[in-house]
Amino acid sequence: MALMQFSFFSQALQKSTSINIALPEFEDKYQEPFKNVWMLHGLSGNHTDWQRKSGIERHASSRGVAVIMPDAGNSFYADMAYGDAYFTYLTNELPEYLHRLLPLSDKREDRFIGGLSMGGYGAMKIGLTFPERFAAIACLSAYNIPEDFSWQAPSQPEEWKRMMRIVFGDLFPDDMMGSPHDLYYLADNVCKKGLPKPAIYHVWGDMDVARRGSLITSKYFKDLKDGFRYYCAEYPGYHDFDFWDARLPEMFEFFGLPVINPCKLVPKK
Repeated sequence: MALMQFSFFSQALQKSTSINIALPEFEDKYQEPFKNVWMLHGLSGNHTDWQRKSGIERHASSRGVAVIMPDAGNSFYADMAYGDAYFTYLTNELPEYLHRLLPLSDKREDRFIGGLSMGGYGAMKIGLTFPERFAAIACLSAYNIPEDFSWQAPSQPEEWKRMMRIVFGDLFPDDMMGSPHDLYYLADNVCKKGLPKPAIYHVWGDMDVARRGSLITSKYFKDLKDGFRYYCAEYPGYHDFDFWDARLPEMFEFFGLPVINPCKLVPKK
C-alpha cells in the first residue's frame, strides 16, 4: 500500500486540515478506479488512529481497496452549533476534492463507510443521509446519539457538557429526535422515499461502554418494517482498539470485499 499523508486548506472549515489515505499498489490484479472505504475516528481521536492502532492497511492491501481516514475533531460529524462545519466538509468538499486527485471509484457499489464510537455514529449519519453513495455502513461500538443525553446530567463534568453544547447547541431530545442528527429519522426517510438501502454492519463488545445504547439502536433496526440488510452482534470485548481491530476481517467480508492477495496479510520478513 502507498500511504498518503497530507494537509490542505478547506473552504468549508476555513482552516487547514489533515487526512491519511492508504492506496493500493498498481498491480494487474487490482482494478482502477479503486474501491474505497471511508473510516472515521472516535471522540478525542484523529485521522491517524486507524493507521496507528489497527491493521487496517494490511487488510485493505490484501483486498486491493483504498482506505480514506479524515480528521473531524470532536464534531460528532456534524456542522457544529458553535464550531466547524465538518458534515459539509466530509460530505461535499472532501469527496469532490479526492475524486479529482486520486483514482477512486465513485460508483455506489464500490464505496463504503465505517467508524468506531463517535465515528460509528458518524458513519451511520453520513451513510443514511446519502444512501445513494454507499453500498454498506459499518457501525462499531456506537448508537443513535439523540437518545443519550447523559451529558446533561448534573453529575457530568462541565468540560464534557461544554463540549457537547459546542456541537449540538441547546438542543434537547425532543429537538434532536426527528432531526438530521437522528439515525431513526434518516433511516425512515430512506424507506419512505424508496431510496437505495445501504447494508449495515453493527457490532459492540459485551463490556463496551456503548453496549446499552447499541442494544437500543439495534432493536430499532431489527424491528424496522421494509428494513435494511442489517447485521448486529455482541462479541467479547471492551471499547478499545483490541476489539475494533479484531472486527476488521468480518467487516470487509460483510462489505463484499474478499481477500485477493493473501500474502499481503503477512508482513514480509
